[in-house]
Amino acid sequence: DYMILVACLIGIWLIAVVGVNVVVGYTGLLSLGHAGFVAVGAFGVTIFHNLLTGFGFPGYLQPFVAIPAAMALAALIVIVVGLPSLRVKGVYLAVATLSANFIIIFLIESAIFAPWTGGKHGITTVDPNFLGWVVDTRREAYFLIAVLAFVTIFIGQNLFRTRIGQAFIAIRERDYSAEILGVSLLRYKLTSFAISAAACGLAGALFAYNDPKLLPETFT
Repeated sequence: DYMILVACLIGIWLIAVVGVNVVVGYTGLLSLGHAGFVAVGAFGVTIFHNLLTGFGFPGYLQPFVAIPAAMALAALIVIVVGLPSLRVKGVYLAVATLSANFIIIFLIESAIFAPWTGGKHGITTVDPNFLGWVVDTRREAYFLIAVLAFVTIFIGQNLFRTRIGQAFIAIRERDYSAEILGVSLLRYKLTSFAISAAACGLAGALFAYNDPKLLPETFT
């Protein structure tokens, strides 16, 4: 059981690292705020499940809505954060993204969002139901995490063969030259952060499915 737990965590963090690699490795932007985006995915998927249950949405279809919604929420938040942050570079960008991480954790713990997030006491997660397959043990969670980890790695590797991926690499090598060649720096930097945050949101969602309770301090 312990080995399966470790394997599940390896798969979850592999997905998160693929997301970080999009920004840091291929676009050359220093970011320290991705733990916050994992938190958004974890708390977001649980909140969406609870909302869907409240609206009477069929349980066996909920993961197919909750997971993409959590990924989209993480991407949306990083776009909001990125609009002012991407005006700076290097260590200043690192500080800005680290500040975003602290702000996300602060909001999760705040009394305003406590009815949805549980505040400092955290929130109890749900067992997802994929068309009748209820993931209620770590062994079942392992198969789900392993499949999605391989899919994420495959997509991440092939992303950089596309026009978008080549633009990321051009920005990393020399952003001014890329801009002269017609690459919109702000657009592609935001795209890079959005893709990265979506992957971290997926990692967070799987973390929620793998753990019976979420606590804000887990994502500091």
